[in-house]
Amino acid sequence: MIYVHHHLGLGDHIACAAMVRELYKKFPHLELAVKKRNYSSVRHLFTDLDITYHLVETDHDCIPRYFTKPTLRIGHERCRLDWEKSFYNQLGMDYSIRYDNFYLQRDHNREKSLEDNLDLPEKYCFVCDTTSEQTYDIPIQSNLPKVKLEPITDSIFDWVGVIEKATEIHTVDTSVFQLIKQLGLDSKKVFYDVGRTTPPTFEDNSWETISYNKL
Repeated sequence: MIYVHHHLGLGDHIACAAMVRELYKKFPHLELAVKKRNYSSVRHLFTDLDITYHLVETDHDCIPRYFTKPTLRIGHERCRLDWEKSFYNQLGMDYSIRYDNFYLQRDHNREKSLEDNLDLPEKYCFVCDTTSEQTYDIPIQSNLPKVKLEPITDSIFDWVGVIEKATEIHTVDTSVFQLIKQLGLDSKKVFYDVGRTTPPTFEDNSWETISYNKL
């Protein structure tokens, strides 16, 4: 069994999902480090794979595994500013794999249940103004009704249908931002730069960027 320890944020799991799938082809006995709070979402992401999960609270909790199993420590001290690409480059993988090999087995029943619970209007803007660190009081620049991401489901992927149907998307740099990039949507997309330490990355020019500090 091989032990995989990349950065533990949920956005990191989304960005690294195709990488983990490539590793699983070579090492079907794979154990993945996952923060307990992200377990339901990560399990949903890999529901079709027989992965073993090591539930942890911090990166430090992963270290004892290094002494008992062959380990791939991805990112961390080798992480560059273009962190998503650096993860794949570290393993000799082309970054295009992230998008070409991404797969999500969607649970349409759960998605519809959430949509019904939210009683979505015909047109709306999807808003995520919260990171794992804080919520930002951002004046969202839209006249449409706002549907905000809320902790009312245990998997972020239950929100895929809500995000896909949104006329506009407004988000800060968080796991949802990584998910939206994976979905490749044609809707209007606005990114609010709140000045987090790692610069955001965009693979295309379909995003409008607004600096929160200048609002």
